[in-house]
Amino acid sequence: MLNRLVCCHRPFILPRTGHLLSDLRNQDDTSLCHHKNKRPLSSEIAERPKDDRYVVDPNQKPKTNVPFIKNLFSGKFDKWIFVYPELKTTEEVNQLENFVQPIEEYILQSDSKAIDSSRQIPNDIIDELKSYCLFGQQIPKEYGGLEFSATQLARVSEVTALDGSIYATLQAHQSLATKAILLAGTGEQKERYLPKLASADKMAAFCLTEVSGGSDLASIESRATLSGDRQTYHLTGEKTWVINGGQADIFVVFAKVKVPYGDEEDESKVTAFIVQRGFGGVTNSPSHDTLGIRGAEVCTVKFDNTPIPVDHVLGGEPGNGFQIAMDVLEADRHLMGSSCAGILKTLLSEAVDHVISRSQFKQKLHEFGLIQEKLTRIAATTYAIESMAYLTAGTIDHFQEPDCALESAAVKIFSSEGFWTCINDIMQIFGGQSFMKDQKYERFLRDGYYNFLNQGTNEILRLYIALMGLQHAAKDMKDTLRQLKDPFNNFKFYWETTKNRVLDRKSKKPKLKMLLADDVHPTLSFIASDLERAVIKLEWVVQDTLSIHQNDIVKEQLVLKRLSDVVMDMYAISACLSRTTRSLSIGLRNADHEKALTSYFAGHALSRIDLNLNLLAAGRFEAGDEICKTITDNLCKHHGWASEHPLARNW
Repeated sequence: MLNRLVCCHRPFILPRTGHLLSDLRNQDDTSLCHHKNKRPLSSEIAERPKDDRYVVDPNQKPKTNVPFIKNLFSGKFDKWIFVYPELKTTEEVNQLENFVQPIEEYILQSDSKAIDSSRQIPNDIIDELKSYCLFGQQIPKEYGGLEFSATQLARVSEVTALDGSIYATLQAHQSLATKAILLAGTGEQKERYLPKLASADKMAAFCLTEVSGGSDLASIESRATLSGDRQTYHLTGEKTWVINGGQADIFVVFAKVKVPYGDEEDESKVTAFIVQRGFGGVTNSPSHDTLGIRGAEVCTVKFDNTPIPVDHVLGGEPGNGFQIAMDVLEADRHLMGSSCAGILKTLLSEAVDHVISRSQFKQKLHEFGLIQEKLTRIAATTYAIESMAYLTAGTIDHFQEPDCALESAAVKIFSSEGFWTCINDIMQIFGGQSFMKDQKYERFLRDGYYNFLNQGTNEILRLYIALMGLQHAAKDMKDTLRQLKDPFNNFKFYWETTKNRVLDRKSKKPKLKMLLADDVHPTLSFIASDLERAVIKLEWVVQDTLSIHQNDIVKEQLVLKRLSDVVMDMYAISACLSRTTRSLSIGLRNADHEKALTSYFAGHALSRIDLNLNLLAAGRFEAGDEICKTITDNLCKHHGWASEHPLARNW
């Protein structure tokens, strides 16, 4: 007889499988390991870093990882990336699949069209999601949650994303509001709130954005004032685009408070609060009529002199709100990759069935070159998105304090933009049929736009990736930059460096010292070598960029964008190489298909990298940056279109 357990305070057995949720609850939390390829990797012999971060206690995860994208800016390549992460045992893979399968079936049979048109998720669907404990995926078991790893969360997000409104509702509850309490809450705060959040007896919302603030957290206008007896804060302010804003009982709210500064003055600092609707003074607008995720409840929430006990300052200390917000937003960005991949794989299957069955001009659609190009682009982009997402998730799981903020941001940008391109291709494959409201494709297009805005805009994240990478490189290159800036006192160094760089550029094939080709499957070695050449060129460009712009680099947004795009493509290629090497080495089914996808994707990505590096080397004038500024100045001067009509005459 199967043992029963309590999931979110109710007995639960997985439907149609007979497997208990306890199989997943009782998993070893450190169950993610890295695959060892059949042949020894040269990085295991010679290139692996010799520091205590990689001294593995069998009972403890390694401390932290070498930051991959940050190191790319310094011309370094961490070969650990070519050991693709995986779950430890087949049993764990099967347990996870048994958990995911009934959820996928349930969401696919749910009426997503009705959710979208009625702009609400029925209560019976919410109750079903609760029965799977999906609101408590990240919450520790001691509080009634599932305590899923990043990899498990990624797998679940593949199927919950099949309905955008359901996914957004779950994300706002667990990846934003609940995550804030998980990361920053005191022991007492976790004890008080996490059990209710795990069961979703209380729904949660994350209140950060304000209309006037946009992406600038420092400009928020909500204020919390400490009472005279110093026991209560009174919060006043308005937050917009709050998902779950109407049904939430618990809010994580960010506002400015006065905190001691120096001997005499006070300074306004962003602080995070846990606010209960029952505290009073909390109201919300009706759900906004949005473009996508229409079934998610997106509201404006107002706080009018809402009293908050001082023990509801998140983390216990005022003034830490900015860091809490950044930590929360960074933590689960990689999940956008797996969620986008889950949708694209489902729609790609439908598109393939369509081109197999439909004929035009006495030929099957799949026989036309333009259709083949679209299908290949969709498949290769989806493969890259999925590879990046699970590589990032595996890295997060493998270390105690993972340094994956830039990698997660890269996944978010790459997947949101790749998803948009692929959905457009899918709609073109289906033709006029996809333009009809009774088809799901236009809904996925509308829902997909939310990805651009979710967890930070792509523009801000591009600047973040580049600036953090350059900051890291500036420390690594400190001595090199100092000597290059002063050629008269460092003539020999300057001469040798400049001469070698000129010779390498003329040959267009810099000398390869990292030998990345030795660490991938032999049939992929040519891609690894081309990638290594690009990394070397990136180091040159970063040195020049830092030498020329120095601290003013923060103003050069188009330069930063190109740098960010380069390292994102490098990370995507590396993820594909790593995953395909694993597939070929262990003989996975259709591994040759994966090799073809990686070859196609890498070829196009390396071309983009080469273009961006050339533009960076050419400078802002040759790259067209100055022209952009001139055109924008003219548009602003004329408050819009500045050119004369093509039919205009001056006589």
